[in-house]
Amino acid sequence: MKKRMIILSILIAKAICAQDLIVFTDSSKVKAVISEIGSDNVKYKRYDMLDGPKYSVDRKTVAYVKYKTGSTERLQAVEQNTPIDYSVYNMDGSRPRTIKTENGILKSKAHLYKRKIYIGFNHLALLNSNFSFSFMHDLAKEKLIVHLPVSFGYGKPDLTNSVYNGSYLHRTNSNTYNRMNFSVGAGLLFSPSFGHSVNFLIGPSFSVSQYEMSTKVNITAPSPVPYQAPIVIGEFKNDFILIRQVYGGTIGLLIRISERLNMTALANIGCKKDVYNESDPFGIEYVNKMTGSGFVRNANVLPYANFSWTIGYRF
Repeated sequence: MKKRMIILSILIAKAICAQDLIVFTDSSKVKAVISEIGSDNVKYKRYDMLDGPKYSVDRKTVAYVKYKTGSTERLQAVEQNTPIDYSVYNMDGSRPRTIKTENGILKSKAHLYKRKIYIGFNHLALLNSNFSFSFMHDLAKEKLIVHLPVSFGYGKPDLTNSVYNGSYLHRTNSNTYNRMNFSVGAGLLFSPSFGHSVNFLIGPSFSVSQYEMSTKVNITAPSPVPYQAPIVIGEFKNDFILIRQVYGGTIGLLIRISERLNMTALANIGCKKDVYNESDPFGIEYVNKMTGSGFVRNANVLPYANFSWTIGYRF
């Protein structure tokens, strides 16, 4: 019973002697009972070693102390030339918030931003019979990323044919994208989440693409017999070059998996404008002359969108 009373007395004494908290400039902390704060040093005993030695540390190494009463005192060493940046400490004694570098990048993520140049391969482009690469360059201080996509075709772009081939005359008109020779673009992407491992990207973009195209038109005349199909009186075929200009914007994500390995998922949304290497590529004027019809070319400026998913490396 006597031993129990002694242990209880010790526990009560420790509870009465509530703890102070010392937070150092390197973000380390110690629970203590402070005995003195002088002009040059801070003296204390560790809370878990009240019967142990008394410590004395240079006041310059202490950012602030939180007393057992709940009040907080920031310490500024006498004749200290460089003031302590108290903004990197949480005054309630919780984990200090993450410190950023001079470029605004989180220190814990700084290794992801050492290499400024990224080259990625667009895997989605393979579905449209072309090889596509993305070049990116970080402009750290401005939180901007220069984006330069480049593509080269090797076959018939089936996705483009299924979405954008259209009909420029009537149902007997057939247009085909035979091949995309090349596509080059440029964009300037702003990243409001710059400094993290995942960057949200948004910004203006522009691209120019060249396609080899062909068209086939059956020239018809009304049937003399009612309710019969028109009579084919001729055919117009032509191979030509289409140059597509796309104006719009890019939105998406840049995921910095590691210092070297990155991934992007981007969508380019805007409008397209097509120009050709000849004045009447679809034979509209020729058909009108042969049949006396009044066909006109479809609208040239139309909505346009494409997507990319790249995986690549930083250099």
